[in-house]
Amino acid sequence: MDQSTSTIWSTLSPGIGIVVVILVLVSAKWRMAAWDKETAKFRLFEVAQRTRLSIAQGDPNLNLVTAYSTDNWKAFTRKKGFWAALSGDASRETRALLRGAPNGHPTEFSYYLRTDRTTGMTFSGRSTREYKHTSDCRLTIWVSQPFAPFEVVLRNPPQYMECLPPTMSLPPVSLGDPVLDAKFALSTTDPRVAPVLAQTLAPLMNVTVFHLRASDQSISFVMSAMECSCGIYFIEQVQYAMEQMASLFEGHSAPGAIAS
Repeated sequence: MDQSTSTIWSTLSPGIGIVVVILVLVSAKWRMAAWDKETAKFRLFEVAQRTRLSIAQGDPNLNLVTAYSTDNWKAFTRKKGFWAALSGDASRETRALLRGAPNGHPTEFSYYLRTDRTTGMTFSGRSTREYKHTSDCRLTIWVSQPFAPFEVVLRNPPQYMECLPPTMSLPPVSLGDPVLDAKFALSTTDPRVAPVLAQTLAPLMNVTVFHLRASDQSISFVMSAMECSCGIYFIEQVQYAMEQMASLFEGHSAPGAIAS
């Protein structure tokens, strides 16, 4: 490469780099917009209709599939207070809440995702930023009769997913079916819970995200915000199974299927 060519390239390369970065960003936003359109049926108002719940909080157009991935594009809100504002500490959050009582059982779906940004300084005077992510996504159904606490997780959760770990420290119990036991891991203080769960979990063999925590007369399908991006695909199936569990614990027959 001669000197003139080198000079031209050194002059053009910064501009080319900027163009490449812009193209990458535009391409990423275009792909995300296409994904948002493809998954439009998982907007909050659509999910509310299918689960027969009402929107109590949140943007009706919030896409529960893409919300986690697009969170990085949301602007931060500076924290109040002189020093916090001066330091650049800030946060952003997304909230949604659905409520209702399908089949007579009080039911709630909640979505919460928060990112906190904290700035600091090293001994060498270099500025640093730390990010803390907090999320909680769950579908909860309340039961009118007491039952033994239990927890159900996938036997082999997906490795690529940020899955919530078991937290209830209960003894493992077989569901009484080797096929179900290969898919789900039940823990409970009362083995009599197993037969009830076995007949309600059988239709959920296709789920790729699943974690139930049940105590204090409530059953919750719990997910991280990342899991919710996949788990929301199965929300109606899981809701139906939880409705069955609630009815059976109350001594009633299982309810009919949720209309699609």
